[in-house]
Amino acid sequence: RIQNKLILKNGKVGDAGDLIQISNTDANAVEAAGVNRGFLQSYVLGSVERDFTANTDTYIFPVGGNAQANPLHFVNRNLSGYSQIKARFSEPKLGTDEGLMVFELGTPYTAVKSEGVWLLNPTGTFGSGQYDLLLFFNGFSSLADNQFAILRRPDESSSGADWIVPAGSVLPPNGSPGRM
Repeated sequence: RIQNKLILKNGKVGDAGDLIQISNTDANAVEAAGVNRGFLQSYVLGSVERDFTANTDTYIFPVGGNAQANPLHFVNRNLSGYSQIKARFSEPKLGTDEGLMVFELGTPYTAVKSEGVWLLNPTGTFGSGQYDLLLFFNGFSSLADNQFAILRRPDESSSGADWIVPAGSVLPPNGSPGRM
């Protein structure tokens, strides 16, 4: 359990089954040092669990797979009721896309990338507020701008039929940076 600050400089930390807990609620309690810009040189192979409070900060989860970093940025928009979030990157995606029947704004989703998925688990009970996710697709092949977004399903599922559009999720207009 890290009470002050996690500074990652060089190399992968832990393995897929490890958990790094960060009890400092300061959003800057995780930092990439020196040449580790964007956590590309050093990241956690296992799970990162971060304590947080209702605020408008961005919490970085420097997670990734065996081949590359796939950090997740959790942008807190005064989310209350949850006290911790645990995140990890799991590769490859479990299961197939058989049964995938998701539509958004009339457009069907045809596949979920097999390179991996991010698993997020909050502790507590939702109170109020919102959040945004920024996911870094390092090592993902053939993604076309304005042709992908974030879907959700239970962590233990391997069924394509369980994918859904997260409640409150918004696709911005074509040409906008990222997905919301």
